[in-house]
Amino acid sequence: GLVVLWDTIRGTILRSVNDLHLCAITNVRFVADTKVISVDCAGYVNKLSFAKNMIWSNYSMETECLLDGTSGQILALNVLPAFTTVKSQLQSPTLSALHEKLSLIALSSERSTLTVIVDPTISVLHRWARPSERVIRIRDDPESTESYLPCLSWGWGLFEGSESSVTPTIAIAWGCCLQLLCVSWNSESAIVPLTDNQKVKQQQPGLVLRKEIDAERPILAVEWLDHRSIMFLTDHNEFMLLDTISMTLMEKLELVG
Repeated sequence: GLVVLWDTIRGTILRSVNDLHLCAITNVRFVADTKVISVDCAGYVNKLSFAKNMIWSNYSMETECLLDGTSGQILALNVLPAFTTVKSQLQSPTLSALHEKLSLIALSSERSTLTVIVDPTISVLHRWARPSERVIRIRDDPESTESYLPCLSWGWGLFEGSESSVTPTIAIAWGCCLQLLCVSWNSESAIVPLTDNQKVKQQQPGLVLRKEIDAERPILAVEWLDHRSIMFLTDHNEFMLLDTISMTLMEKLELVG
């Protein structure tokens, strides 16, 4: 259960933490320059905020608990890329102020997927239930007893009707089911600019299902390649490329070793 913050240029340890997790850590991801999400095999999820002490040149740390293990083991974790990765011509004029401050992660257990706002304060945005077994199973073999792990990928997506500006979108794969859920803001959030005195709760978005896709084979991995392309890999080593604007498969490659 050891978390280590490294200076990768000098190859030196800036801070190590060995009392935060009581069992093996399964995933660690940066959500900002000095903020980290850590997950262990018991389902505990923590947010670590590091800060450099200018006088002593060492690093202090504050921690917050996101999940206490009651949701079960966390099987997948993914972080929304920073808004700075989006080209300026694809940024919405009315939503840019909100998107700039958006810090989201997604976590999947055996039963559901959680989307969580992690900055400036922790807040569970949405809990999305695992699809039914009928949807997850292979159509040609509905009696199969195989179990499938969830796959997650956050991206800034383009869709039909909004090709000129991106939307934060989480791709969730469970077996043969691929779901695309988009962040949505109410009309008041879209037009009211953020100020330092505004409460975070007033600016919380929602999450809506944009599209559900039925794949022929169980999906083992999913990833956004760019703003309009999602890649997923099936258990038959088939590489699929989905266009999110037309919602059509653009490529299907069989990867044979």
